[in-house]
Amino acid sequence: MMVGQSFMQGMMGKELWQPAGIDQSQVGLGGHAMCVIGYDDKKYGGAFQIMNSWSPQWGNNGIAWVRYGDFKEYVREAYGIDPLPKSSAVASLPLECNIGLVDNSNKQYIKLRSTGSNTFQTLSPIAIGTRFKMEVKNSTECYIYIFGQETNGSSYVLFPYLKPGETVSKHAPYCGITGYRLFPKPNRLKRIMWATGIILPLLRVKKN
Repeated sequence: MMVGQSFMQGMMGKELWQPAGIDQSQVGLGGHAMCVIGYDDKKYGGAFQIMNSWSPQWGNNGIAWVRYGDFKEYVREAYGIDPLPKSSAVASLPLECNIGLVDNSNKQYIKLRSTGSNTFQTLSPIAIGTRFKMEVKNSTECYIYIFGQETNGSSYVLFPYLKPGETVSKHAPYCGITGYRLFPKPNRLKRIMWATGIILPLLRVKKN
C-alpha cells in the first residue's frame, strides 16, 4: 500500500486513517506491506481492519481501519491465503482440467472440437500470423506440464517455460486447489503455417 505522512505520524493513537495533505495526491508516497485482519461493511461506511508493524503507538494498539474507497485507491497489490484441503479429501476428488485457446486480438475463445482420447482440434483453420494463448483451468490441485510437437516429431516444452539464459523456470507447474494458467504476453503462441486445423499440444496433468 502507498503510504505517506498522514499514515505515519498522523495515525498515532487514531483508529481510522483519512488521507490528508499531500498524501491525497500520492506524490512522494512509498510502498508498505501490512495485513488485513478483518472488515466491516457498516463501520465508517465500509472499511478493512489493518494490522501494522509500527509499534502499539500506531493506530489503536497497532491496528486501524481503512475505508474501502481509500483501500482501492492506495493499495497496489493484495494477496489472499486459502488453507489447503486435507490430502485424503483431495485424493477422493476426480481430476478435472479444462483447456482452451484465447485469440489475442479479440480476447475470445477459439472454438474447438474433441477428436477423442483427450485431443482437441480447432473447428476452422487459424490464419497465419494469428497470436493466441493457451488457457488451462484446474478444479483440483495438480501439476501441469505442456509440450508441443514439431512436424518432424521433435518435442519442446511450452510450460513451464524458460526465458533466454534461464536454466530453471520461475513458473511452477503446481496449480492450487482451483486456478487458471494463461500464457503471459511474451509467451503467446503464433500461427506460422496454414493448415485445416490445429491440434492442441500435448497436455500432461499429474495429480498431487
